[in-house]
Amino acid sequence: MKVCDSVCVVHGKFFLFIETFVRTKINDIIKYKEEIGMAASLLKEISQDEHERARAMSRKKYEMDMYSDYHSAIEDGKMIGQKLGIEQGLEQGLEQGLEQGLEQGLEQGLEQGLEQGLEQGLEQGLEQGLKKGQKQASMQIARNLLAKGSTLEFVNEITGLSLEEIMALKN
Repeated sequence: MKVCDSVCVVHGKFFLFIETFVRTKINDIIKYKEEIGMAASLLKEISQDEHERARAMSRKKYEMDMYSDYHSAIEDGKMIGQKLGIEQGLEQGLEQGLEQGLEQGLEQGLEQGLEQGLEQGLEQGLEQGLKKGQKQASMQIARNLLAKGSTLEFVNEITGLSLEEIMALKN
């Protein structure tokens, strides 16, 4: 092997090493810098032939459509979830509110009803008792007056009993 051939081989390996090293560094930079990565993708797309460029654009459109569909589905899901949550919350709230309202209303209604019923019952009972007691007292007074020889008209005037009631007592 000639010296020239040896030098050429060494230079070729060196340049291959340098090219690989530089390519690795560029790829590392592309990974960490989003803007550079986007520019590298664009350069790659531009440098392709017409058919490859159309395929790349179609692929890019597909990826963007999928990304858009994915995020639209997420937003739609959130909206549906919120709507369902609100509906269920309202339904449960109304149900619980009605239950509690009915329960409290019945309780208060029964309490007030019993209270008023007792009050009215006592009032009416006392009133009827007093009337009955007054009637019995008037009848007793009428018997006593009749026993002492008082006239029917006088007994009527004193007791307030009707003449028929007084005559029934006399007999």
